Amino acid sequence: MLVTQKEFTGWIERHHAALYRHALWMTGQTETAAEAVQEAYYQAWKARHSLRDKQQVLAWLLTILRRCIFRYYAEKKQHNIWKNEAYEVEEPSIEPDTAALVDLGRGLQHLSPEQRELILLHSLHGFSYEQISHSLDIPLGTVMSRLARARKALRVMLDRPTAKIIPLSTATSGGA
Repeated sequence: MLVTQKEFTGWIERHHAALYRHALWMTGQTETAAEAVQEAYYQAWKARHSLRDKQQVLAWLLTILRRCIFRYYAEKKQHNIWKNEAYEVEEPSIEPDTAALVDLGRGLQHLSPEQRELILLHSLHGFSYEQISHSLDIPLGTVMSRLARARKALRVMLDRPTAKIIPLSTATSGGA
């Protein structure tokens, strides 16, 4: 499929915030997230001919981004960075709504990268089970059961058994 530079630049402008937010929630580190997004753009430009449906640009870019993030950590062999080092904030300086997001961020960092990714794709980006299944190339039933286990694990991490995870795009004024 022919993709022009102008069209590609438009995709970057339209989806940059969502991609960066996804990378930041996945890695918990601003520099790593920014590097991963830049690498994803580079890889996407090189593979722009492989995009089959221009209506699925965000899913395509997220797939490239996730590969960049997993490749980065595989090369560095620092999977332990995914946990506990992120979201170091001083508790007294945060507002109540922000505190809930910080707690969510901390909880996400304690999940496996695979669990974190499923929650982000579904709750942050609003992907359906079918879209996640297609994007990650795993069976629909597997997506549903893994997502249920990830939600349960996150609830345990947050120590709120009745906590409901809502899409951040509806919890904040800026959508994806």
